[in-house]
Amino acid sequence: MVFIDCVHIKIHRKRSVDTEAFYVVLAVKEDKTREVLGIFNKPAESALGWGEMLNDLYGRGIGRIGLICADGLKGLEDVISEVFPGTKLQRCTTHLKRNILSDVRNGDKGEMAEDLRQVFRTGDRNYTVEQAWGEWQRFCSKWGRHYRGIKRRGEDASYKAYFTYLNYAPASSR
Repeated sequence: MVFIDCVHIKIHRKRSVDTEAFYVVLAVKEDKTREVLGIFNKPAESALGWGEMLNDLYGRGIGRIGLICADGLKGLEDVISEVFPGTKLQRCTTHLKRNILSDVRNGDKGEMAEDLRQVFRTGDRNYTVEQAWGEWQRFCSKWGRHYRGIKRRGEDASYKAYFTYLNYAPASSR
């Protein structure tokens, strides 16, 4: 399993301060040990930049990645499948929830956060991807009446990548 994300850090260069992207790649190996696979610097985050980083990892001998956890950067799924075909993608639910809640009225945040907890529930061994997708559709239908951005998310099949984690329940729990 590989976690990828960028951190944006202010860098002093030639008498100016610019914010640049540092691509961070962390892995959890099959023996459950963790490893930093790389930290790369680019001016900005992009799918093209991630493609370069993933190609670098492939060139250094990483032949297969079972699962990549990442944020919702547009085009990332295509780049991953190009460099590591067959790799599953789990989009970061924390980023998604944070983005959704940042665009709603304060009075709706509590109820909406609880609804999101129900959609992205953990610890329920019988909760399936299909059930989660149905809960997502209900969530988007309910809140989409008040927020168009949420309605559009419910119509976008790429959001299924936020439920990949449900296919990876611990073996002892099934």
